[in-house]
Amino acid sequence: AIPEAVFTEVVVQGSESGAADAERIQLAILRNQIRVVHLDEPAVRAEVRIAALGKGEQQTLHLALETQADLVLMDDLLARKKAQQLGLAVKGTLGVLTEAFRRHLLNLQEYDFYMEAIIAHSDIWIDESLVRRAMEIVHSTLRRGE
Repeated sequence: AIPEAVFTEVVVQGSESGAADAERIQLAILRNQIRVVHLDEPAVRAEVRIAALGKGEQQTLHLALETQADLVLMDDLLARKKAQQLGLAVKGTLGVLTEAFRRHLLNLQEYDFYMEAIIAHSDIWIDESLVRRAMEIVHSTLRRGE
């Protein structure tokens, strides 16, 4: 499930800016693979109302706490730290892609393609050195035969 603020940011604003992910997420919503949850702003827990966090991150943390989520997906470093402080398990884009590779959901060529795409897209704010480090770990694991 995603909160309405994330839907607005990723799908509505993403569609306006031509982001390909917006269309994919909209399709997943239409197929009932992702559910959009409306949250009244006053209902958002005080412990996640941090000025430095965006509305989407705040609502995501609130929803994760309310639903006792097994895993929270987010890349924002401050939001990830807050999620961990709140006892939530958190994973970001790089972790999701690496896990997908390890579970054989992506082959190495696909994994590298997505990682390079992250580097190439200026609207994805994941430090290139982190992406390169994740790629090096995967490649070195393969060289060692693990």
